[in-house]
Amino acid sequence: MPQSITCHLFLVTYCYLLKIPYNRIMILNDFKDFPKTGRILGIDWGARRMGIAISTPDRSFVFPYLQLQIRNQKSEIKNIVEIIESEKIVGIVVGLPLYADGTDSDTTRMVRAFADQLAAATDAPIVFMDESLTSVAAEEIVGAHGNTPGVGAYGIRPKKCKEIDSTAAAVILENAIAMMRRGDIKQKAG
Repeated sequence: MPQSITCHLFLVTYCYLLKIPYNRIMILNDFKDFPKTGRILGIDWGARRMGIAISTPDRSFVFPYLQLQIRNQKSEIKNIVEIIESEKIVGIVVGLPLYADGTDSDTTRMVRAFADQLAAATDAPIVFMDESLTSVAAEEIVGAHGNTPGVGAYGIRPKKCKEIDSTAAAVILENAIAMMRRGDIKQKAG
Protein backbone atom coordinates (compact mmCIF):
# COMPACT_ATOMS: atom_id res chain seq x y z
CA MET A 1 0.00 0.00 0.00
CA PRO A 2 1.42 3.45 -0.92
CA GLN A 3 2.66 5.55 1.98
CA SER A 4 0.21 8.43 1.27
CA ILE A 5 -2.77 6.08 1.57
CA THR A 6 -1.37 4.63 4.80
CA CYS A 7 -0.95 8.15 6.24
CA HIS A 8 -4.48 9.09 5.21
CA LEU A 9 -5.96 5.97 6.80
CA PHE A 10 -3.99 6.66 9.98
CA LEU A 11 -5.35 10.23 10.17
CA VAL A 12 -8.93 9.15 9.56
CA THR A 13 -8.64 6.43 12.24
CA TYR A 14 -6.93 8.85 14.65
CA CYS A 15 -9.72 11.40 14.21
CA TYR A 16 -12.40 8.76 14.60
CA LEU A 17 -10.92 7.39 17.83
CA LEU A 18 -10.48 10.85 19.35
CA LYS A 19 -13.92 11.92 18.11
CA ILE A 20 -12.62 15.01 16.34
CA PRO A 21 -13.63 15.97 12.80
CA TYR A 22 -11.12 14.86 10.17
CA ASN A 23 -10.89 18.41 8.76
CA ARG A 24 -9.72 19.69 12.17
CA ILE A 25 -6.34 18.20 11.26
CA MET A 26 -6.19 20.79 8.46
CA ILE A 27 -5.43 23.52 11.01
CA LEU A 28 -1.66 23.43 10.98
CA ASN A 29 0.73 24.58 13.72
CA ASP A 30 3.23 26.10 11.31
CA PHE A 31 4.05 26.51 7.61
CA LYS A 32 6.06 23.27 7.36
CA ASP A 33 3.25 21.31 5.66
CA PHE A 34 1.56 24.35 4.09
CA PRO A 35 1.38 24.26 0.25
CA LYS A 36 4.51 25.79 -1.29
CA THR A 37 2.80 27.05 -4.47
CA GLY A 38 -0.65 28.26 -5.49
CA ARG A 39 -3.01 31.01 -4.42
CA ILE A 40 -3.57 31.55 -0.73
CA LEU A 41 -6.30 33.43 1.09
CA GLY A 42 -5.75 35.79 4.00
CA ILE A 43 -8.48 36.53 6.54
CA ASP A 44 -8.70 39.38 9.03
CA TRP A 45 -11.61 38.22 11.22
CA GLY A 46 -13.81 40.68 13.06
CA ALA A 47 -17.09 40.39 14.92
CA ARG A 48 -18.74 42.89 12.52
CA ARG A 49 -16.54 42.78 9.42
CA MET A 50 -14.13 40.31 7.88
CA GLY A 51 -11.38 41.28 5.44
CA ILE A 52 -10.33 38.89 2.69
CA ALA A 53 -7.13 39.07 0.61
CA ILE A 54 -5.77 36.75 -2.08
CA SER A 55 -2.29 36.14 -3.46
CA THR A 56 -1.32 35.50 -7.04
CA PRO A 57 -0.48 31.85 -7.82
CA ASP A 58 3.26 32.54 -7.58
CA ARG A 59 2.66 34.60 -4.40
CA SER A 60 4.55 37.57 -5.76
CA PHE A 61 1.57 39.88 -5.21
CA VAL A 62 -1.22 40.11 -2.63
CA PHE A 63 -4.46 41.97 -3.23
CA PRO A 64 -7.28 43.03 -0.91
CA TYR A 65 -10.20 41.04 -2.29
CA LEU A 66 -13.35 41.66 -0.30
CA GLN A 67 -14.76 42.92 2.95
CA LEU A 68 -17.69 40.94 4.32
CA GLN A 69 -20.24 42.41 6.70
CA ILE A 70 -20.89 39.70 9.28
CA ARG A 71 -24.56 38.94 9.61
CA ASN A 72 -24.54 35.21 10.05
CA GLN A 73 -21.35 33.20 10.66
CA LYS A 74 -22.71 30.17 8.78
CA SER A 75 -23.45 32.17 5.62
CA GLU A 76 -20.05 33.86 5.81
CA ILE A 77 -18.35 30.46 5.96
CA LYS A 78 -20.35 29.50 2.86
CA ASN A 79 -19.23 32.71 1.10
CA ILE A 80 -15.59 32.02 1.96
CA VAL A 81 -15.84 28.42 0.73
CA GLU A 82 -17.26 29.72 -2.57
CA ILE A 83 -14.28 32.08 -2.87
CA ILE A 84 -11.88 29.22 -2.08
CA GLU A 85 -13.40 27.11 -4.84
CA SER A 86 -13.79 29.84 -7.48
CA GLU A 87 -10.31 31.30 -6.93
CA LYS A 88 -8.61 27.88 -6.64
CA ILE A 89 -7.20 28.61 -3.20
CA VAL A 90 -4.70 26.04 -1.86
CA GLY A 91 -4.26 27.38 1.69
CA ILE A 92 -5.64 29.88 4.20
CA VAL A 93 -3.88 32.23 6.60
CA VAL A 94 -6.06 33.55 9.44
CA GLY A 95 -4.93 36.53 11.50
CA LEU A 96 -4.79 35.71 15.19
CA PRO A 97 -5.19 38.60 17.65
CA LEU A 98 -2.84 37.79 20.51
CA TYR A 99 -1.97 39.88 23.55
CA ALA A 100 1.53 41.40 23.53
CA ASP A 101 2.75 38.54 25.75
CA GLY A 102 1.47 35.98 23.22
CA THR A 103 -1.52 34.79 25.24
CA ASP A 104 -5.07 34.39 23.95
CA SER A 105 -7.82 36.95 24.43
CA ASP A 106 -11.58 36.41 24.15
CA THR A 107 -11.31 37.53 20.52
CA THR A 108 -8.54 34.99 19.93
CA ARG A 109 -10.88 32.23 21.08
CA MET A 110 -13.60 33.50 18.71
CA VAL A 111 -11.12 33.49 15.80
CA ARG A 112 -10.10 29.91 16.65
CA ALA A 113 -13.79 28.88 16.75
CA PHE A 114 -14.30 30.52 13.34
CA ALA A 115 -11.25 28.64 11.96
CA ASP A 116 -12.65 25.36 13.31
CA GLN A 117 -15.92 26.02 11.45
CA LEU A 118 -14.03 26.93 8.28
CA ALA A 119 -11.84 23.81 8.56
CA ALA A 120 -14.99 21.68 8.76
CA ALA A 121 -16.23 23.25 5.51
CA THR A 122 -13.08 23.07 3.35
CA ASP A 123 -10.09 20.86 2.68
CA ALA A 124 -7.70 23.80 2.37
CA PRO A 125 -5.14 23.83 5.20
CA ILE A 126 -5.33 26.73 7.65
CA VAL A 127 -2.45 28.41 9.49
CA PHE A 128 -2.75 31.15 12.10
CA MET A 129 -0.58 34.24 11.79
CA ASP A 130 -0.03 36.83 14.54
CA GLU A 131 -1.90 39.91 13.36
CA SER A 132 -0.30 42.41 15.74
CA LEU A 133 -0.41 45.94 14.33
CA THR A 134 -1.83 44.86 10.95
CA SER A 135 -4.81 47.21 11.27
CA VAL A 136 -2.44 50.10 11.99
CA ALA A 137 -0.39 49.18 8.91
CA ALA A 138 -3.59 48.90 6.85
CA GLU A 139 -4.71 52.37 7.95
CA GLU A 140 -1.32 53.75 6.87
CA ILE A 141 -1.58 51.99 3.49
CA VAL A 142 -5.13 53.17 2.81
CA GLY A 143 -4.26 56.71 3.83
CA ALA A 144 -0.83 56.68 2.15
CA HIS A 145 -1.59 59.73 0.03
CA GLY A 146 -3.42 61.72 2.67
CA ASN A 147 -6.20 63.86 1.21
CA THR A 148 -4.85 63.95 -2.32
CA PRO A 149 -7.16 62.41 -4.90
CA GLY A 150 -6.00 59.28 -6.61
CA VAL A 151 -5.06 55.79 -5.67
CA GLY A 152 -3.00 54.80 -2.64
CA ALA A 153 -0.97 51.65 -2.05
CA TYR A 154 -2.70 48.40 -3.15
CA GLY A 155 -4.89 50.42 -5.52
CA ILE A 156 -7.18 51.63 -2.73
CA ARG A 157 -8.58 55.15 -2.78
CA PRO A 158 -7.58 56.83 0.52
CA LYS A 159 -11.12 57.85 1.47
CA LYS A 160 -12.45 54.30 1.33
CA CYS A 161 -11.89 53.45 4.98
CA LYS A 162 -14.27 50.53 4.60
CA GLU A 163 -11.35 48.80 2.87
CA ILE A 164 -9.26 48.70 6.05
CA ASP A 165 -10.20 45.10 6.87
CA SER A 166 -9.36 43.67 3.44
CA THR A 167 -6.11 45.65 3.47
CA ALA A 168 -5.31 44.26 6.95
CA ALA A 169 -5.94 40.78 5.51
CA ALA A 170 -3.44 41.63 2.73
CA VAL A 171 -0.86 42.68 5.34
CA ILE A 172 -1.41 39.42 7.26
CA LEU A 173 -0.99 37.45 4.03
CA GLU A 174 2.14 39.37 3.01
CA ASN A 175 3.69 38.70 6.43
CA ALA A 176 2.93 34.99 6.09
CA ILE A 177 4.41 34.82 2.58
CA ALA A 178 7.52 36.67 3.77
CA MET A 179 7.94 34.13 6.59
CA MET A 180 7.55 31.22 4.17
CA ARG A 181 10.14 32.73 1.82
CA ARG A 182 12.62 33.26 4.68
CA GLY A 183 12.10 29.70 5.76
CA ASP A 184 10.49 30.62 9.10
CA ILE A 185 8.26 27.57 8.82
CA LYS A 186 8.12 27.16 12.57
CA GLN A 187 6.32 30.48 13.05
CA LYS A 188 4.31 30.17 16.23
CA ALA A 189 0.99 31.96 16.27
CA GLY A 190 -1.38 29.22 17.19
